Amino acid sequence: MKFANSNLLYYMAIGDAYGVGGECISEKHQNIAKLLGFKKYLSHPTHHSVPGKYSDDTQQSIANAETLITGKPYNELAWANSWVNVFKRDPRNGYSRNFQRFLETTNSGIEFLKNIYPISNKNGAAMRSLVLGVLKPPKDVLKFAKIQAAITHNTSGGIFGAQAVALMSHYALWSQSQMSRANLGEYIIRYLGHDLASHNIFKDVIVTPWNGRVSGDEMGIKTAWAVFELLVSSNSLLDILYKVIKFGGDIDSVGAIALGIGSARLKDDLPLFLHSDLEPNSKYGKVFLKNLGSKLISKFNK
Repeated sequence: MKFANSNLLYYMAIGDAYGVGGECISEKHQNIAKLLGFKKYLSHPTHHSVPGKYSDDTQQSIANAETLITGKPYNELAWANSWVNVFKRDPRNGYSRNFQRFLETTNSGIEFLKNIYPISNKNGAAMRSLVLGVLKPPKDVLKFAKIQAAITHNTSGGIFGAQAVALMSHYALWSQSQMSRANLGEYIIRYLGHDLASHNIFKDVIVTPWNGRVSGDEMGIKTAWAVFELLVSSNSLLDILYKVIKFGGDIDSVGAIALGIGSARLKDDLPLFLHSDLEPNSKYGKVFLKNLGSKLISKFNK
């Protein structure tokens, strides 16, 4: 592994927790201007989140990381058990209302698989796929990204988003080449070119730079597209956060993924409060995230 990054979950949590304060709110809301000032973590204006606490993006990625560390088989039941177990031991807000209610009333992976209705094309599968980049063979990255995605997002857009995020993470960790627009774009096209060519909804992905609010339909695709743009156009982690806030929309998901992947290659010029005020007094905070990341990298960096 060329750029072994044991802090990928830790930086993901920073992007997640900071983005929560501006998730899907109007660009004219005062929180957006405050976030661009980079002075402190903010609570979401309507969700009443605790400043500095990460949300579903990081928690689901923790679950996937623990599945990978536990070992094969990486089947549907293994992923579902992890998602349920991690939520039950540390219930937190940030999930979509329907999915959070589903988790609150689900007690096992078997029950999860029995009752889930997997037709979403949103970005829930993409947001938890970053950790799959540790798998060395790209064919495994694609295979297991698809398996875990299809459990909840068995749509072309949901699966594409998960596979694209996992591939970008894989490139950041394993490739010796610069993470440029041409290099990373060619890498995604090499493995997902068939999807890009065969579906009209994918026709502009990667080819056209993303610019604007990350919201609306096909959020799996849009999230991966926006993350790609942040990775190939940013020169630091602070630059990523600034740009994703300016994009608007699902700031926490896009920022979490991009910061987690980008932390393998880009300099950390983040304000100190983003480190010191992350997950205050939390059993699953900074120390936990760094330890879990170290275990994940150690298992696969061979």
